[in-house]
Amino acid sequence: MIELRCLGSIDLRSPERGPATRVIAQPKRYALLAYLVLANPRGFHRRDTLIALFWPESDDEHARTGLRIALSFLRRELGDDVIITRGDDVAVKRESVRCDVDAFELALNAGDLENALSLYRGDLLPGLHVSMSPDFERWLEAERERLRRRAHDAALKLSASYESAGDSKGAVKWLRFALNLAPDDEAVVQRLIRLFDRAGDRAGALRTYESFAQRMTAEFDAEPAPETRELVAGIRARSSASADFAARTVTQPVTPIPAGDTSTGRKPAATRRGAPLLIAGLFALVAITSAGAVLWQRQPHRTNTRTRIAIVALQNQTGRPDLDYVGGMVADQIARNLGDRALGDVVTLAALPATKVAGPAAPDPVRGIAKETGARVVVTGGYTIEGDSLLLRVEVADAERRRLLAVVGPVSAAVAKPSAGIAALSAQVLSSVARAMEPRLSGIMEQRGYSRPVPLEAFKASSEGFELFLNAKSRENYERAIERFSRAYSLDSTEFNALFEMAIIEQSLEEWARADSLLIRTNALRGRMSVGETDFLDFLLARNKGDHRSAYEFARRSMERWPGAVWEFDAGYHALGAGRPRAAATLMTGLNPDKGFLKGVWAHRGLMAEAHHVLGEHVRELELARIQRERQPELLSTALYEARALAALGRMEELRKLIGESESLPPQSGLIPALPPLRGLSPGFIMVEAGLELRAHGHPDESRAILDRAIAWYRPRVESKPRSQLLQEGLGAALYAANRWEDAGKVFAVLARQYPGNVDYRGYLALIAAHQGRRGDAVVAAERLAKVNEPYLFGRATMWRARLAAQLGDRDSAISLLHRSLAEGMPFGIGIHRDIDLESLRDVPSFREFISPRA
Repeated sequence: MIELRCLGSIDLRSPERGPATRVIAQPKRYALLAYLVLANPRGFHRRDTLIALFWPESDDEHARTGLRIALSFLRRELGDDVIITRGDDVAVKRESVRCDVDAFELALNAGDLENALSLYRGDLLPGLHVSMSPDFERWLEAERERLRRRAHDAALKLSASYESAGDSKGAVKWLRFALNLAPDDEAVVQRLIRLFDRAGDRAGALRTYESFAQRMTAEFDAEPAPETRELVAGIRARSSASADFAARTVTQPVTPIPAGDTSTGRKPAATRRGAPLLIAGLFALVAITSAGAVLWQRQPHRTNTRTRIAIVALQNQTGRPDLDYVGGMVADQIARNLGDRALGDVVTLAALPATKVAGPAAPDPVRGIAKETGARVVVTGGYTIEGDSLLLRVEVADAERRRLLAVVGPVSAAVAKPSAGIAALSAQVLSSVARAMEPRLSGIMEQRGYSRPVPLEAFKASSEGFELFLNAKSRENYERAIERFSRAYSLDSTEFNALFEMAIIEQSLEEWARADSLLIRTNALRGRMSVGETDFLDFLLARNKGDHRSAYEFARRSMERWPGAVWEFDAGYHALGAGRPRAAATLMTGLNPDKGFLKGVWAHRGLMAEAHHVLGEHVRELELARIQRERQPELLSTALYEARALAALGRMEELRKLIGESESLPPQSGLIPALPPLRGLSPGFIMVEAGLELRAHGHPDESRAILDRAIAWYRPRVESKPRSQLLQEGLGAALYAANRWEDAGKVFAVLARQYPGNVDYRGYLALIAAHQGRRGDAVVAAERLAKVNEPYLFGRATMWRARLAAQLGDRDSAISLLHRSLAEGMPFGIGIHRDIDLESLRDVPSFREFISPRA
């Protein structure tokens, strides 16, 4: 039986197979499984319904193919008995799946409220997003709100039950649970304030009010209702002694002493100072989680897939006991904001006692807290007083990595009304914690030498843009990523990383002019940048000029200054473009594409495979391609990598089978994050690539057969979509590779009329004239290409001239022009060794030297 966890975290595992990490890593397939399990009415669902939810942007044929592949993938990963079908209906076998949502609702319906709420660890499927599936997103949001409301109502019932039984501790616990689910519910705030007050914990009451008041001001520009303000005014008017007593018990750690224990020479706390002390002390250990409040009893922590964050009440270093409450107030504010943004499981703890030990022998409080609570991130701090102001200071530490993430402050807050200062401090702390919670983006920022703190909302916008970018499979994903980065920069004008990422996306889309405009704008801000930022800016400027060698050298130098996978990946890519495939393969081999910032970036092994192809190491190339195809079998790009290797090895039976399988795969844009696009990626494109490889590796008959198949694939599609540039271009390339000059010429003549500025179509027509013996036309075309002076061609016009020179018999000029094309930005890669127009140069020593990998 598999276990599906959807509340507060996303997890999927089975006792036999362990965690189903490959399913979890693919949002659409995980979402499909969750929908089949959770959607009402339970049972079978029509395929048409599933297609409309998850593949609305695809035509019927490709959508059904996508659903079929997804269901096959789930069966393969989870077992054949999990997904069942009945005609055109699909369901999960209920006996094979155990889900926490089902258990939660069953417990609620049975009246077992505490057990139900122990299962409600947070919102349904937090953080799950399925691109271009708006109907699924609407269903998911409605389900989240329904389950959240049920949990909220159950918590209120439990609180009322505990209050009726005279158990203030339980009543507070469940009220805070309810308030965390509906933080704007003022009636719950008033009940919680009264409960704290009756228990003698007036500091807790005031903290609750201050947190709520600050939220109202920040989010609604309003203040609490008059009834709430009057309630708090009455509490503040009570005797200062009682207030001081309650505040001290909240901010000091409590060590309960069992009844009758006289080993300390003191009476039990409850008999020395009365029951209110014990109750107030218990309140000091209330821990706020993102799903609600639980009593923190300093027991071994429970395993949780979400990151735990410990917020310690700030130490009062003012010498004034009447200000003890501020430390807990800061902790509550930070915890509330973290909970609102679902950044992790949050616990708050009483203030740490001051230690008299200094230096290396001093105890490490962060490690102690992390060990005791299971927290990865620990927030501590203190506050002093200057005149009428409090100076608040916070440290955010990553206990797992044993390093300080940030020091925030000192931030000034008015003694009389500290809410505004606490809000400002909390906002800065959130940004620091968010960097720990978003390891991919924060890791990249760290490896690029960015140390400047970024406001939370700007950081979140950048993080969202970065995830869209890394997982992009369509131009729309790129445009959405640009929108998120643009928002990040509008929120923080020092968020230069957002400008860099926007430039990289424009480069990936071959929108070089727009990238240039962004980089010029960014370069004007150079004086405000860190060393790491200027390094990366120089790298991007070299890249936008097509200067692979300089970009490679920049990346290599930056690797030494800022070690990590980010610069290694960039160095590897440009090493290949600069004609250094061995360096590229070595650099890429050291990276792990299954975790860190490369997780899900399917181009990594593709680049490694291309490097080994250029090196002639086709067995290793095939190994890499098959690893990636196993990871992402639904992508045409992974089939392309394997097809190239199989063709180079002459393994025809496997190649034909692979091409047949590729024809059933859903369409893919071919866009690769941070790399130029594979224009027109399709099964036909794969066939042309395989045909060229077969010809280059001595299999002419097999090459012709595959190219004929490519032509047969393209023709009907061009007839049905005659205005599709990519389909026409693909057909023309297939005809040209098959030496069908006249037919290819007709296709490219049409394209050249439609797109007169396209240098590639002019190049094809010039070469077709040379192949047909029309030497005069070819020479005139070569002269025209020599006059082309358009920006951002990166040596393409010069490469066409080199091909023409080779066809016209001028070998020396051809080789000279090849060198010039690389200097102008043409990347050294997989295409040169198999170029049919350069075949006449293969016996020329200078050409063999040219195509040999550089040291």
